[in-house]
Amino acid sequence: MKMKLCALLLLVCLYPAWALTPQPSLGCEDPANLMVAREAVDKINADRQEGYLFSFNLINDLTQSEDAGGLMFNLPIGVMETECHVISRNNQSQCEIKGIAGGPAARRSW
Repeated sequence: MKMKLCALLLLVCLYPAWALTPQPSLGCEDPANLMVAREAVDKINADRQEGYLFSFNLINDLTQSEDAGGLMFNLPIGVMETECHVISRNNQSQCEIKGIAGGPAARRSW
């Protein structure tokens, strides 16, 4: 009798673990996440009116939360400035990354 009760209790405790649906991968190197990040940078570049285009560099972190409207993904990304001015309307992948010497820090006098 004790053995049956223990087995039943174990099954009741494990049932929620079996019933859960697996969450999608939230890896920073996941190809789908990288594609979304690149598309986000393209949209940012399309809205810019001055300066130089940004090029996608990396995903810093990826978190997921749920609210009344559904799932919310927080995707902070790192970008680098390119040599292409926003007026050129080139794609970020067609532009060279600015070197350290071309950045504002190199022109700053200490």
